[in-house]
Amino acid sequence: MADAGRDGALGYLAQVGDGHSWVGGLFVVGPEGDPLDFAYTEAVSLSPLERFLLGPRTEAYLLARVMMPALVAQAKVRPSVLLVDDTSLLLRRTATDLPVVVVALESGAVKEAAWEPIAPAGGDGFALWVSRGAQDGARGHVERAIAEMAPFTIVEPFEQVRRTLREMRRGIR
Repeated sequence: MADAGRDGALGYLAQVGDGHSWVGGLFVVGPEGDPLDFAYTEAVSLSPLERFLLGPRTEAYLLARVMMPALVAQAKVRPSVLLVDDTSLLLRRTATDLPVVVVALESGAVKEAAWEPIAPAGGDGFALWVSRGAQDGARGHVERAIAEMAPFTIVEPFEQVRRTLREMRRGIR
């Protein structure tokens, strides 16, 4: 069971893949960006038939239905909010009880009634979407992180997760 005592912890969820297999990672940091936990999945492979049937939904499906539940369950430190920078997630509903915030560097299509825009103080330069019904709690955590991580930004940990996952993939090939 995850440690629920880490108030304000942010979970950065990302995945990397090559079109045939994907690995996911959840990097949990404190409000100032200090590492608290890292969880990852083994490589997930889809058959050609599965990739064909999922089509353009593949990435969002893997992130929302496969990676997210597994990583949240595996994490030793439960984040207060999950942050994702994969805008394909905006086309799905999430299957977690945690607030999910999509950090988007550009606008795009959004699934009606699943996401709400938020505009936290200091969030200039990117759009933020929160899973429906979680707007108030998520905004406070994001605003606190924006203020406490400065001069770094809240988007930088995404690259740390992806860099780690790419290195891990190199080691498993």
